[in-house]
Amino acid sequence: MNSKATSNDRDAVSVQPTAYPMLARVVRHGDQVTSILVLVTLLMGGGWAWSTASPLLALATPVVAAGIYVLARISVEMVRLVCDMLLPK
Repeated sequence: MNSKATSNDRDAVSVQPTAYPMLARVVRHGDQVTSILVLVTLLMGGGWAWSTASPLLALATPVVAAGIYVLARISVEMVRLVCDMLLPK
């Protein structure tokens, strides 16, 4: 068994970069963009909660960040699935 192909999902999915450049970017950088989105949400929500001294915002910020994480990961996985199953290799 090829350990390189199983160790990293991005290596297993190949996308023709000239045919679908945005899909190739999402496949390559989707995990990093998801992390950045969650961190920005936490920082902005935390800053907003701190500036308004609102305990409700302080509690809602991680919940919203978790929702963004789930939705972003689902989107990235769906793009990887489309690239793996439907696009010609």
